[in-house]
Amino acid sequence: IPFYAAAPTLLPAAVKSELKTHALLSEQAALNVRSIRKSILSETVNRISSYLLLKERIVIEEQREILRQKEAVSDNALWETGAVSSFELSERTTKRYEQYLALLQLKENLSALCDGFYEIGLTEEDMPGSIDSWLAYLEDFIRKNPTENGLDIDAEEKKLTLYFYNKAEEGLLSLPKINLSVQAAPEAGTGRISETFGSSIRDYWKQAQKWDFSLHISMKLSLFPFEKEYLALKDFSLVRRKYTAELEMLNIYRKNRENRYKSKIELLQKLSDKAEREKIDADNRVIAAEALNKQGYLSETSFAYQRLNALLAENNRKEVRLRRISTVLEGY
Repeated sequence: IPFYAAAPTLLPAAVKSELKTHALLSEQAALNVRSIRKSILSETVNRISSYLLLKERIVIEEQREILRQKEAVSDNALWETGAVSSFELSERTTKRYEQYLALLQLKENLSALCDGFYEIGLTEEDMPGSIDSWLAYLEDFIRKNPTENGLDIDAEEKKLTLYFYNKAEEGLLSLPKINLSVQAAPEAGTGRISETFGSSIRDYWKQAQKWDFSLHISMKLSLFPFEKEYLALKDFSLVRRKYTAELEMLNIYRKNRENRYKSKIELLQKLSDKAEREKIDADNRVIAAEALNKQGYLSETSFAYQRLNALLAENNRKEVRLRRISTVLEGY
């Protein structure tokens, strides 16, 4: 058996290692699985939300492109009459072309999103039909299913503890070993000679007068002063200090991540409030534009632009809400 007196602090940790290692390994594996599941859920929701937002945005921009084409025809007519200079016409044409390129880029981004759906086992046909129903479902989901935070940190803590226990066992194995040997033999008295093999055995034990006991204790020690057995206590003390320091750093890291997460949620809430106000302002401008259009003070094209601006403000509001949902699902 190990000579525990040489390093008394090793024994409690080694006993815990023996009792808790299996449970810690199971807990670590479960935490890793839950962390992966959480990451997959967050990534899937983020991709679907990006797809729905981009698709709605493209519809709005395509309607803007129709209005821009009408403006191009009108600008050419004004240029022919001299109401618009060649420089002004060139500027407007360049601006419209840049906006058209931006629309093509949005469509390219949408195609890239669709191409990546196979990575999560989905196709474009699996997408929700309405972004509004998707938003309502997600907001209800995060309300009923709180996100588990700090799973990777908990798994790392289990990993550090397992390493600490493993080092305790290694230290225990390096201690000097005490070899114990006990012998006990009966000294049989003299008696009659047994007639059979079975009776000889019985007679031997019946005639035993006393027992001869012997105990042998030995321990092998190295004469080399830097052998592991002499450094076990010091080495384990360093391991314990390192383990304690790593746990403290991990706890600080957890608090920092939690604080950053809370700050991010708070920022997104403020952005959501801002987007809500901008949506209200855009709706009010539509109401004013409609009144001016009916009175003949605002063209149909300008009125259509105001309606599209309101739709774009609504799209931005949905984007902020979905960003907040993705952040909640991602957690920390």
